[in-house]
Amino acid sequence: VVEKILGWKTRPAVRLRFLTKDGSEQDPHHQFGRHKAHHHPGLPDAVKAAKLSANIVTDLAADARRRMEVSRINPAHCPAVQRIASQKEELRAREAGVSPEYEARTSESEREEVLLVKWRGRSHLHCSWERRRDLEKFDTTNTAKGKIRRYVQSQEMIHGRNWKATLDEGRTASHRQVHAHGSHAKLEAAEDDHAPDVSEEDDLFPSDCLEVERILACDEGEMDVGVFAKQRALNARAEAESLRRIEENGDAAAAAALLGTDRGAGSAAGGDGAVVTTAPVSKEKPLPSDDDAGWDPEDYVRYVVKWKGLPYAEITWEYWKDIKHDFVDQAEDFWRRQTDAPSLDDARAMAARPHPHVRDFKKLNESPLFGVTAHNRPVAKLDRDGNVIPGSQQVSEAEDDEEEAPALRLRGYQLEGVNWLLWNWWNRRSCILADEMGLGKTIQSVGFLDQLHRQSA
Repeated sequence: VVEKILGWKTRPAVRLRFLTKDGSEQDPHHQFGRHKAHHHPGLPDAVKAAKLSANIVTDLAADARRRMEVSRINPAHCPAVQRIASQKEELRAREAGVSPEYEARTSESEREEVLLVKWRGRSHLHCSWERRRDLEKFDTTNTAKGKIRRYVQSQEMIHGRNWKATLDEGRTASHRQVHAHGSHAKLEAAEDDHAPDVSEEDDLFPSDCLEVERILACDEGEMDVGVFAKQRALNARAEAESLRRIEENGDAAAAAALLGTDRGAGSAAGGDGAVVTTAPVSKEKPLPSDDDAGWDPEDYVRYVVKWKGLPYAEITWEYWKDIKHDFVDQAEDFWRRQTDAPSLDDARAMAARPHPHVRDFKKLNESPLFGVTAHNRPVAKLDRDGNVIPGSQQVSEAEDDEEEAPALRLRGYQLEGVNWLLWNWWNRRSCILADEMGLGKTIQSVGFLDQLHRQSA
């Protein structure tokens, strides 16, 4: 169900063109015939297209911008799915020594309008660009039309009746500006009107909405923490492999990865100005499958995620497979916090402890650190197949990169407030912390409770 329309843009239309045995294009009336096109033996049906779409989304879990290009409601007509299907057909034809039966072509002139959709009950991680006619066709609750109408009205109020032209002009200017600076200057050759915008989604919603702030719960009661060490190793291997491909293939591959197409590697112009987008198929990295991929039970463990920049009212359930590429540390920290509750005898023993004497009070001279962990992050050693080598787990160095994970500290007056609260507690004296709004009463209270916890431990 559509929750909100976040943005609008146009993109080049991608069509599957059917070919004869000698590689020439079939008659247009034949190739676009309703029954012929939908029942072509080489094309994935609706079920296979949906599976292929899901597998593409999984493969692009670390690239939020590109995964938004994958349709969630009509994958059979999604350009990303059609490109992969075309590449799979090219690979099949190459292995069989025959010509491919169809290929994906990107039109140089025809463009289609798409809307960026935030789905109800799903995080911004699952936003997707959808065609308006697909939203209206597949929306059984009839909410899409109302959401689209309100979005159009809001854009007309901001930009006027020609809001589409205004947005297109601003997007084109921003895109060219990005490619005219620094290392992006080498990618000018790959830039054209068909390329997805590099940072477009950043203007449509805050990028913090894609960052996990904290994991609050899980639908499993226990977890093998070795999963996190293995996933770190897999992530490091995937990143190293991606960098190696870019270094070996040069700027063309970098441009293709940046723009979401492989035009620089192997494109050709069609008779009507269309561009074939079937890139050479990599033998090292397999294409996403349109069948059920190998089922890993860990991938379908669900977590309750609190997102940065969003209130707790917008927490969502997320599968491990969708967050494991970037947020392993947050999941591991969640399981570290899951300690067994004390038994009744332990609770009575803690309650019976004598209150510390006031002479034992020690004033805090500097702020404790918040937002960082004292734990090292284990990384597993893997064999070539990606399996953990038994008994070979190694521990990485403590992460103290101030830029990546800056430690949070109390301000001077907040530290004084924590000391005052502690001094009153040591003296068994009730007190009230009252100051101006926004000065940090909450963090002072948290710091006070943190010191009591450390003292009791």
